[in-house]
Amino acid sequence: MPSPQLADLLSRTATHEAGAWLIAVSLGAGLSAIPLLARRWLRPDLPRLALALAAGVAGASAGAALLPLLLRLPALAATGDLGAWLYGDRMAIGALLGFALSAALVARRLGLDPWRTLDTLSPSMGVLVVAGRLGCFLEGCDFGAPSSLPWAVVYPPGSHAFDRQLAQGLVAVSDTASLPVHPAQLYEALVGVAMLATGILLATPPIRTTTGIVFRATLSVYAIGRLVVERFRGDERGSFGPLSLPDWLCLALLVWSVAGSRAEAPEPVRIRRSSVCRAGSRGRLSGRPRGRRRARRCGGSGASGPRRGPTFEQNGSAG
Repeated sequence: MPSPQLADLLSRTATHEAGAWLIAVSLGAGLSAIPLLARRWLRPDLPRLALALAAGVAGASAGAALLPLLLRLPALAATGDLGAWLYGDRMAIGALLGFALSAALVARRLGLDPWRTLDTLSPSMGVLVVAGRLGCFLEGCDFGAPSSLPWAVVYPPGSHAFDRQLAQGLVAVSDTASLPVHPAQLYEALVGVAMLATGILLATPPIRTTTGIVFRATLSVYAIGRLVVERFRGDERGSFGPLSLPDWLCLALLVWSVAGSRAEAPEPVRIRRSSVCRAGSRGRLSGRPRGRRRARRCGGSGASGPRRGPTFEQNGSAG
């Protein structure tokens, strides 16, 4: 059973909307990550990086509200109910998309490379997911399905979870708390921790390779983690066919991230053997004088080649 202390905390917080508090916490969490995320190559541009990060956090708040509006446009066209169209919850996927788009646009405006900026700010997305889902946990939205696990939580009357279970006939009006549910918000907060770790580890040399890979990998971690968390959600999220709407969005994010990563993967650079042998015979690559064994291995007599540097070949053609 949930602990009385946790139930009391949720009773005092779940009946209050925490939108402004959530935005403030997310902004503070994102900005506090700047010293950690500033890489050596970008330290002189730290003020511009801070502006891109601030724009990304603002874009996350806008994207979290705008994406549900866009997804409800077909319902608005069918029913004409403007009130139902305007009312809706925030979406974490929209927040991540708004963060990336806003940060990239401001970075380009400030003269920074957008993909490199997104690579550097990728751990910030994990921080924002953690902060946002902790806010959802206290607010009571995006709750989980009923559960009998020891870490399940209950919500008081008037909360999202209680009202949902009341509509389903799972609780009565006289009940003092909802049925225990999965803390799905905390599960997704752990996904944010994994995003934070992914962004930091992949951006650390010598692991980092192509520009944009860190950002796409971080998005992939979120998409995979969210697909798992969706299995434990108990709130109404809308569905299309066998999957929920967030499932389809995560699958689209995952396909885009993987396809883009494969397309941007660097091609291996092959060195023409004869060129290496000529350069090696002059000691330009190794710094040592040539010897008979090196000359025999290269198929030459040991005579020096023409006075030019080594040439490189990529994809079978001279570069």
